[in-house]
Amino acid sequence: MVSCPRCGAGVEASALACPYCQTQTAFGREQLERERQAIATEQSQRAAERDARLQALSKKARHAMFWAIAGSVTCCFPAGMLGFALGLQARSAVKEAGGRPPFTATVAIVLGLVSVVAFCGGVVLYVRDSRERDARIAALSAQVEKGRSSEAIDQPLACALAELELLQHGHGSVNAINISGFQCDGKLAQTGDRALLADVRFHTGADERHVLTACLVRGARWSVAELRDDGSCSPRSARQPSASGSGAPAATAP
Repeated sequence: MVSCPRCGAGVEASALACPYCQTQTAFGREQLERERQAIATEQSQRAAERDARLQALSKKARHAMFWAIAGSVTCCFPAGMLGFALGLQARSAVKEAGGRPPFTATVAIVLGLVSVVAFCGGVVLYVRDSRERDARIAALSAQVEKGRSSEAIDQPLACALAELELLQHGHGSVNAINISGFQCDGKLAQTGDRALLADVRFHTGADERHVLTACLVRGARWSVAELRDDGSCSPRSARQPSASGSGAPAATAP
C-alpha cells in the first residue's frame, strides 16, 4: 500500500489513481509516460515506414518515366504500356500513402499514353497501307495478264510491270510497303525480246525520291529483269549485284 499524495488515503501500489480523490498515483504517472513513449515510438516507426515507401514509389515512378520515354521515342508498345501502367500504380500508391504524386509519375503516364496511341495509330496506318497495296497488286496483276504474252510491249504494260515489281519486291533496301507516288512517263525502247523503260519514279515514306530504269525481258511472257538506278540495262560486272529482288538475269541494252 502507498499513501495518496493528496488525501493521504491508502492506495494499492498498482493503482493508477486514488479511488477517493482520483489523484493520479506515481505508478499511474509512470504508466501514462510509458504509453506516451510507446505511441511516440509507433508514430516514429510509421513515419519511417511511410518515408521508405514514398522513396520506393518515387524510384518506381522514375523507372516508369524511363520506360515511357523509351516507348515514345521508339514507338515500342510494350515499353510505352509498361511506363503508363507503372506510372499509374506509383501515382495511386503515393496518394494512398498520403504523399504528393511525383512529377515523374505524371510524365510517365502522359508519355506512356502518347506512345500507346502512336503505336496503335501506326498499326492502323500499316494495315490500311497494306490493304491498299494488296488491292493495287491485284489490279496490276489482272492488267498485265492481258498483254504480257504478246511480242510487242507497250507503255502501259511496261509501266504496270515495273510498278508491280516494286510493290511485290521493293528496291534494294527500300521495303515494298514504303513505296508510293509511282510515276511512269519515260521513254520505252524495245529491241527484240528486250525492252528498256526510262524514268520510272517513286518516293518513300521519308519522301526520298528515286529514279530507276526498268529492264524488261520476254521469255514465255514479259517480265522485269532488273530495276536499275544507273540509267542502263547493259550487263553488269560479276561483282555488281542486281538491285531487283526478282532474281531474273540482267537485260542487255536495247
